[in-house]
Amino acid sequence: MSMNATKAFMQGGLNILQNLNIFNRVSKNLSIAMLLIFVVLVGIIFYLNTSMYQRYISQVFIKAHVLTLVQSKAKQVVQMPTGEAYPVYSAQIIKAPMVLNIIEELKQALIMSVVEALLATVVTLIVIVKYMQNRGEEQNKTKIIRGSEELVDGEQLKKQIKKSGKVSPYSICGVPLPLGSERQHIQIVGTTGGGKTMAICELLTTIRARGERAIVYDKGGTYLSRFYREGQDIILNPLDNRGRAWNVWAECEDKADLEALAEAIMPMPLNSAMDPFWIHAARMIFVSTAYQLRTHPKRSNTMLLQYLLTSDLGRIHHLLRHTEAESLVSEKIQKTALNVKTVLATYLKSLLYLQDDGDIFSIRDWILNDNSNSCLFISSDGRKHPTLRPLISAWLNTATKELLGLAPSDTRRIWVSLDEITSLHALSFLGPVQAEGRKFGGCFVLGHHGASQVRTIYGNDGANALSGLCSTRFFLRLPEEADAEPASLNLCTSEVEEVNESVSYGTNTLRDGISVSKQTKEKRIVLASEIQILDDMQGYLRVRGSFPAAKVSIKPVVYPSIHPEFIARNLDPDPLRQKVEKLVDKYSDPMLAAAHDKALEEATKTQEETTKPPIKKSKRLQRETPEFL
Repeated sequence: MSMNATKAFMQGGLNILQNLNIFNRVSKNLSIAMLLIFVVLVGIIFYLNTSMYQRYISQVFIKAHVLTLVQSKAKQVVQMPTGEAYPVYSAQIIKAPMVLNIIEELKQALIMSVVEALLATVVTLIVIVKYMQNRGEEQNKTKIIRGSEELVDGEQLKKQIKKSGKVSPYSICGVPLPLGSERQHIQIVGTTGGGKTMAICELLTTIRARGERAIVYDKGGTYLSRFYREGQDIILNPLDNRGRAWNVWAECEDKADLEALAEAIMPMPLNSAMDPFWIHAARMIFVSTAYQLRTHPKRSNTMLLQYLLTSDLGRIHHLLRHTEAESLVSEKIQKTALNVKTVLATYLKSLLYLQDDGDIFSIRDWILNDNSNSCLFISSDGRKHPTLRPLISAWLNTATKELLGLAPSDTRRIWVSLDEITSLHALSFLGPVQAEGRKFGGCFVLGHHGASQVRTIYGNDGANALSGLCSTRFFLRLPEEADAEPASLNLCTSEVEEVNESVSYGTNTLRDGISVSKQTKEKRIVLASEIQILDDMQGYLRVRGSFPAAKVSIKPVVYPSIHPEFIARNLDPDPLRQKVEKLVDKYSDPMLAAAHDKALEEATKTQEETTKPPIKKSKRLQRETPEFL
């Protein structure tokens, strides 16, 4: 036997012996206590089962036996049942039929008393043993001092929410949300295949059944193919044949609206080495040009791009004279204008694909129309999504912003479903509208693959703000620890009192013993590792309020595809559009277009280490023209 095996044998044996010794001590003391209880119960029950006269005769009978041993003709004064007293010989008392009958009755009463006392003692023993077990379990049980309750299953959470009497018609995995919590927004987080789409489909089914409006960002057309209603719902996708026509003037009443649109189309990349001057300059030129063209009778997206990207600076300079952007398009600073065109061409390339013919759809008008019950699907084509990303981000930014223009209402519900939110540029109005949109009926559903991706787009503070504005959180499988760790913390922790049992042993039995101590510490409801190893269609749900977190399962439901996800549109071979397309190809920068992606940071660092970065040239140009800063 090895040393480790020997040590384990000794420890195990000593533990067993220690427990047996303690068991023997407890059993011995308990047996003595039960014996005393039995004796006391026999006396009490016997007293209750007999009359005073019967007990009196038993005393007389015992005394008569004692006296006959001392004196054969001894007499006693015996009281009759009628109350009369007579002197009677002890020998007669012992043989008297009445006395013998009473003694027989007392024997029967004593036997019954023993039986009843025995039964009562057994019941008492069971009660005491159960009480001792409960006390032991209570001592060893972990107690929650502060914080959340223990994890429950979906059915238990469902019962608790229904018991509260305030139940929302919307549900996740069959668990209804607390009443009104949908206006405090929902966050669904999980890796590919975890079940995000199924959870959002469950919400969309209820939304559709209730006739409520929804703005659905649908990158791959999954929701469009299942929930789109031809002739009633609207599709915004410049590459889809079913998409509606749109232009920048449909949403903008003044320069402030154009500035908000420009900020959404041309965001400032996080952690980028690009000088902010070029983004600000591009926004300024875009706003001024669009504002000057607002009254043009033939205004179009293609015309706007033609002015912005024209190689003839004199033409756009003439248009922007007497505006704040005039100095940025001067022929005297052609190099600066060239850099600005690069930014404009990169971010505005998506405008090439927009339709200029037909009824122009306005997101603003659709939001403000409370009589509508249609849904707006903002979809994309996976192959051209990087090109369409600025435009889609601008549409969603406009839609969220316009929610604040509605009249306050407690009954209105306008849903904004943003699955794969990290595939978009940062939506500058998303945080503020989440915070204020509750009173206007805005209900946001944010879906993404993990906190790390959101931080890449919005930064740490922005990501925390978006997450903090979602009262309902549903976490599916997150294999990456960087994502599972914050999810675990979001499911809450509790301060608990735990019991620690330690065993001491040695060669001397005086050292043997078991000690129990209590320790207070913070405990997570769900560990990060538990989130990392979840199966598909399983997750942890946390709703608003004091309800506990629950582990739930998504029920498999087939949502049939009733429409094609995408129907390609034939682009009109318009000469002007082809000319502008050449200008876009000439000026656009692929690396700048990829600034949205996290991978760009590493690519930028590598490029800076191996080559002279373009930003240095930009700064030099900026120093040569300080009047434009």
